[in-house]
Amino acid sequence: MSRHNEQVMFSHKYLYPYLKKHIKNLDDLTVLVVGCGEGGVVGNFRSHGIECEGLEINEKLIEGDFVMIGDITGMTRAIPLSAGKGYDLIIMRDTIEHIHVKWMAFHNIRCLLNNGGYLYITFPPKHSAFAGHQQNLKTFLRYIPFVHLLPLWLLSLSGEEERRLWKVKNTYMVGMNISRFNTLTKRFNFVPVIKNYFISRPVFRLRYGLPTIRGNKLFCMGCEFLMKLENMEEK
Repeated sequence: MSRHNEQVMFSHKYLYPYLKKHIKNLDDLTVLVVGCGEGGVVGNFRSHGIECEGLEINEKLIEGDFVMIGDITGMTRAIPLSAGKGYDLIIMRDTIEHIHVKWMAFHNIRCLLNNGGYLYITFPPKHSAFAGHQQNLKTFLRYIPFVHLLPLWLLSLSGEEERRLWKVKNTYMVGMNISRFNTLTKRFNFVPVIKNYFISRPVFRLRYGLPTIRGNKLFCMGCEFLMKLENMEEK
């Protein structure tokens, strides 16, 4: 399954129903998907009649329409759907762990959101077994937990491309841990609506045929948070 199709199917089977359940007026909101990749989630949300756009730093990935090229850490104000309009919901799936200047990302997300807006965000905690996203490797290393902790010279013996190995190591080094996430969200006035911790994440059902298994913040493979922006007098 292509990444675009996986995004469409995940949005159709899990993400849209999940957000619809917890945000009653979801279909009336304006939505931005940060780090939208190939744009599958954007396309699925628009199929429901939702005003939805994407933001992606790597223009080579983009396959769908309604996606802007840009860096969330470089933006200072919203790029609105229409004049004078911000976003009511920002979706950021498995993106924050790749960003070096995380506080700037949260600052700009806060600027992009309307007062009372929502942030849906997921990431693998830095201490977790696949925090380097090694599942994207091509060799047997993709199945090995904590492989990002091994030295590069040892990993290179596998025959894996060096650029892929560097990406795994870098993802781990700049990753997000739960305590830092809590600090940043409090700093920028986000309060939790729902917190979920997974040993087997919802996307694993689609990707690997595995059941969704919940964990806790001390032992999990992935975090899922729905946050709400509060106490913002002005942007």
